[in-house]
Amino acid sequence: MVRVLFLLSAVLAVPGVLAMVQRQDAKSTSPRPTTTPMTTTPEPTTTTPSGCMGQDGQFHAPGSSYHPTGDKCYTCHCDFGFVNWFDWSSTVSENCHYTDCACPPCVDDVIPPDQCCPTCPNGHNCNAMGTVIPAGRDVQVNGYTCRCPDTSGFPFGRRKRSTVDRRGLRYFSPVFGDCTRFLEATCYRPTTVPPTTTVPTTVPTTTTPTTTEPITTIPPSICVTDNGVYNPGQTWHPNGDPCHTCTCEFNSWQSTAQEMCYYADCACPSCVDEVIDPGQCCPRCPNGDNCNAMGTVIPAGRDVQVNGQTCRCPSTSDYPFGRRKRSVRRGLRYFSPIFGDCDQYLEATCDRPTTVPSTTTVRQL
Repeated sequence: MVRVLFLLSAVLAVPGVLAMVQRQDAKSTSPRPTTTPMTTTPEPTTTTPSGCMGQDGQFHAPGSSYHPTGDKCYTCHCDFGFVNWFDWSSTVSENCHYTDCACPPCVDDVIPPDQCCPTCPNGHNCNAMGTVIPAGRDVQVNGYTCRCPDTSGFPFGRRKRSTVDRRGLRYFSPVFGDCTRFLEATCYRPTTVPPTTTVPTTVPTTTTPTTTEPITTIPPSICVTDNGVYNPGQTWHPNGDPCHTCTCEFNSWQSTAQEMCYYADCACPSCVDEVIDPGQCCPRCPNGDNCNAMGTVIPAGRDVQVNGQTCRCPSTSDYPFGRRKRSVRRGLRYFSPIFGDCDQYLEATCDRPTTVPSTTTVRQL
């Protein structure tokens, strides 16, 4: 007991030890400070709407269809992109196309509002010498019996309704050409065979002569055009243009005669003073091959002095003269679809001769 009291008094006598013990007790009994976790604010995300920016400048939702130019035959779709048959892209894109229209089996076709392809409000018909007649029966026109071709046999191809090759309300087949030529009726003029009388070999008192009824024969099909009526095999020049030739040809497939027309091709002439003789299509050079040299016509094949320069025409064998249809002829000038205006190849090449100064030889001593 005495020992315990002694130790206690010793501890209390030392101030530093007592203060340290008090701090330890305070530290052990004081509450721990709380730590607040840091919070981060997420950056704002921008959501891009899924769709297509169309050619019309408007935004279109996936799966929608629209006409960006207002043409009902030109349609665009906002679709998901195609990767392969087993994978479709998650992105959308604009895909546009033209609608194909069949050539209508009538000459008075119309296109309803908000529609692309034409319809025949008056039924199937065709043209017969300027008169519209219904299909499926014979119609008398100007003394001829006319009938429209069978619509089931129309070789009406299909074409894109592009405004580039569309001609009004007429349509075009890339295989058979202008479909309107298949809307021409087949017309013929019936011929009457005079009646024949059969006289019996024996003349019984009760027998009278027999008379056959008039026989109407149908001649082969003919071509009825604005320039006249022609038989198969005949050829003519519409409007008197010798470069525009038409032929009446028999179409065995349709068993009808049809008008077939074409333009004659002419080579570009190898002269600048070419002429076209009356009744002829292509030009000729009455003065031979020549060209232009600074406003002067000079003959080809030799050098000619013009305004102090030596000029020569290009070789006609080197002329890149293509052939072109006379439908684009400009006066008497011609045009090559490959090389352009042929007149540029009728310009002479001119050179000014150079004078070499005389040289003086100095004799060496």
